[in-house]
Amino acid sequence: MRAETEKTLNQLRKVMDEGDDIRKFIRPQEGIRIYSLSRTFFNEIAKEAGAMYKIGKKVVLVEVEPFEAYIRNHKVAPDSDEIIEDEEDEE
Repeated sequence: MRAETEKTLNQLRKVMDEGDDIRKFIRPQEGIRIYSLSRTFFNEIAKEAGAMYKIGKKVVLVEVEPFEAYIRNHKVAPDSDEIIEDEEDEE
């Protein structure tokens, strides 16, 4: 994994650990700001996580819990490109 991507994921984990009062759903614009991601990358992660919902023709919401679970499941071992599986999700 590229160093820039690893840095971004580490920043995301920090934000997630600090956010006890985060709502269950957010707008993509909020997620882009909260997680400091580009619009394209945020939307890509939200779709892959199955966390993106479209309501009507204009409203798009992202469910925070599966979005953050997806990030947590992509932890990279130090000095390696190998992904470490999160033990909580293996149950």
